[in-house]
Amino acid sequence: MNLIAIPLAFAAGAIVVMLAQFAGLVQVLPSDESPDTSVSSSLLGKNPVNSGLIASDIEQVESRLQQLNDLADQMQQQLQDNTLTSDRMQVQVSQLQEQLETALTEGALFADTGTQTGDDTVIQPIADAASNAVGRARGFGGAGNDIEYTSLVAAGIDPVVAEELKRQNDQWTLQRLELVDQATREGWRRSDEFGERMRELREQQPDIRAEVGDENYDRYLYAAGDSNRVQVSSIIDGSAAQLAGLENGDVVLSYADERVFSMRELQRATSEGSRGESIQVQVLRNGELMSVDLPRGPLGVTLSGIRTDPGP
Repeated sequence: MNLIAIPLAFAAGAIVVMLAQFAGLVQVLPSDESPDTSVSSSLLGKNPVNSGLIASDIEQVESRLQQLNDLADQMQQQLQDNTLTSDRMQVQVSQLQEQLETALTEGALFADTGTQTGDDTVIQPIADAASNAVGRARGFGGAGNDIEYTSLVAAGIDPVVAEELKRQNDQWTLQRLELVDQATREGWRRSDEFGERMRELREQQPDIRAEVGDENYDRYLYAAGDSNRVQVSSIIDGSAAQLAGLENGDVVLSYADERVFSMRELQRATSEGSRGESIQVQVLRNGELMSVDLPRGPLGVTLSGIRTDPGP
C-alpha cells in the first residue's frame, strides 16, 4: 500500500507544480542560469504584473503606428496635391513655350522699349507683340492673312500686288508649319538645328515694306490696326538722348535717314554702323518736326509704340 501511495503522491505533486507553473505562480529556472538572468514564463504574459506592462507597451506601439499611418496619409495627400499643381504648371509652361516659339518664329517677341544704360540695352517684351508692327517688318504676321490682304488694299495697294503678296506669305507660312511639325515629330524642336533652320526661313519671309515702299507700308500698318510710330516714354539722366535734347513724348520718325515704324527697327538701327558716329534723328514734338544729332549707340530711353493716322 505504501509502495503505491508514494508514486501517486509524487505524480500528484508534479501535476500541481505544472499547473502552478502554467498559472505563472512558479518559475522554473534553467540549471545553467542564475535567477537574475533567467527568462521565465511570465515574460510570455502569464504574470499579471508583467502582463499589464506589456499591454501598456503594446498600446504605445499601436498609438505610434497610428501616428505614422496618419502622417503617411497626409504625405500621400500632399504628394497628390503637389502632383496636380505640377501638372497644371507643366501645362502652363508648355503653353508659354508654345507662345514663345510662335512669337520667335514670327519675329515678334521683343521690341526696344529699352531702358538703355551704358553699352547695354534692356529689351522688354511687349504685351501686344504678336499684333505689333514689330512682327510685320517682313511679312503678314501669321494668322489673319485675309485681314492683312484687306489692309493692303485699304492702304491703296493694287489688289493684284496684294494678292501676290498674300500668296507668297501663304507659301512661306506653310513652309514654317512644315518645319515645326517635322522638328516636333522627330524630336529636335528645341535643338540648335531647328533654330538655325528657322532663322534661314525667316530670311525668306516676304518683305511687305520692300515691296510697297515706306509710305504705303505706313498706311498698311495703320489700316491693320498696328502701331506705326515710336514714342519716347522716359529718358535716363546723363544719357545720349538727354544730352542731345530729346524729351519725353517725342515721336521718332527716322534714325540715320531711315524711316522707323517700330521699336525693334529703332533698336536695330542703334546697333548698326560704327558706334559713336554722328547721325541725325528726326522727331515730331508737339506737331513740330525737329532734327537732333546723336552718336550712334544706345539712346538711354524707354520707348513705346503708338498708332497714328499717316494721312492721305
